[in-house]
Amino acid sequence: MSKFAGYVWGTIVRPAATFRRLAEEKRIGQGWAAVLLVGVLYSVVCAIAAINGIKPVTEPILPISEESYYFWQMFFGPPVFIGAWYLFTYLNLLLGRAFGGKGTFQAILIPLGFAFCIPMLPIMWTTDLICMTLVIDLRALGTLGQIWDVFYQTSTSLWIMATCVIATREVHQLSLGNAIATTIISIIPVASLIAVTVR
Repeated sequence: MSKFAGYVWGTIVRPAATFRRLAEEKRIGQGWAAVLLVGVLYSVVCAIAAINGIKPVTEPILPISEESYYFWQMFFGPPVFIGAWYLFTYLNLLLGRAFGGKGTFQAILIPLGFAFCIPMLPIMWTTDLICMTLVIDLRALGTLGQIWDVFYQTSTSLWIMATCVIATREVHQLSLGNAIATTIISIIPVASLIAVTVR
């Protein structure tokens, strides 16, 4: 197993130990690899959606037609993930230090790349890939489809929050309460950016 694959697996099964190791090693390429992996994989999903003529579930906020939205998201998706990652890290660093945290920008940047992106893959990305490939609208599948629609989005969001809190706590050496506050406050602008751009 490559070191990167070990970090990915560790994010899922041993996040605290994995994030401590990432913070200590400070290999920024590993963080970039995690964020780009998710960005590229979501571009693949967008390409499939564009080919199948799928329109966004919710009306786009950006001035792009529904018919061509996924085509353009193929290109702006990865930069959005990268920008969100850096914004999240910067805000997390400022708030973490305000709460007495000891992390540095690079030390928190890399763990947050894994904490923010890797939890999207097992449930959310897999569901999106299947739905876009087979042209499935979960909301049209009745109660079971609607339940899964809520479950896969909610569970992934909570998973991301949990791993980001763990990364924040481990790197900044904060109490759990301060790590939760730091994560929630710093992730709100990031979630807003993604909500505006990613469909």
